[in-house]
Amino acid sequence: MHGMDNGPVSTAPDASVEARVGALLTLLADEDPRVGDAISGHLREVGAAALPRLREAVHSLNPTLAGRASGLLREMRLEQVIGELSTFSGTNGRRLEEGLLLIARLHDPELDTAACAAILSHMTEDLMLRLDPGDGVDPMLSALSRYLYDEQGFSGNTEDYYNSANTYLHTLLETRRGIPISLSCLYLVLAQRLGLPIYGVGMPGHFLVKYDDGHQVRVLDPFHKGRALDREGCSRLLRGLGLSFDERYLTPVTTRYILERTLKNLVAVFADRQMAGPLALHQRALEAVRKGA
Repeated sequence: MHGMDNGPVSTAPDASVEARVGALLTLLADEDPRVGDAISGHLREVGAAALPRLREAVHSLNPTLAGRASGLLREMRLEQVIGELSTFSGTNGRRLEEGLLLIARLHDPELDTAACAAILSHMTEDLMLRLDPGDGVDPMLSALSRYLYDEQGFSGNTEDYYNSANTYLHTLLETRRGIPISLSCLYLVLAQRLGLPIYGVGMPGHFLVKYDDGHQVRVLDPFHKGRALDREGCSRLLRGLGLSFDERYLTPVTTRYILERTLKNLVAVFADRQMAGPLALHQRALEAVRKGA
């Protein structure tokens, strides 16, 4: 899912900027790491206008230039993602899919988000042929579960639960393995596309979704193939985690809450595995979502 520039659209750099970037890239190939660091700083100051030439430099036959350009390009793209997450959160972005794909770009800043959207569009089209609200709530939700788990092969990853790939939307679409919140997010993204009244439920330790059309309510557990849970089922699930049930746990949560919880999961994974770089990056992203205003 690579190859597409997902950054904000910008006008082409003028000739003076282009010339400056070209000169800086020539110096970026200097064998002296101190020179490389200094030139990297100047290219960061140029900002988005330097990105096209940096992408070209990644394929240079000069290994020093290619390596530095690759690292710098990733840094600058990640800075863009952090900024876009803050903006998305600050504008009360309601389209969960967009926020999740921004988080996915923390893992792969050159992610082709259009390819992810195409997969989701195909799934949406399939579901439009399979779901008929006229059949009733339970048959419709059963058909949704059959499609995701039996036809598409999604499942909870019980064997490698704490793998970060279980949390990102793009890797979930690739591996078909997830954790409660990512599989719930798949439900929510598809529900938004289909116009179904399905909402996120932030139960402690185990994210769920809730169908609520104003007349009928169903709580579903996407980690366990979309099984329906009554109040006792929710209580039993929480008792297994050493917690007590509270009716407030079934209150629908916001898009921002879902993004925060997704990032908290990733922070916990990277902290546990002592992966300092990804840990710091995702902590910054979490703060950006919290402070976006």
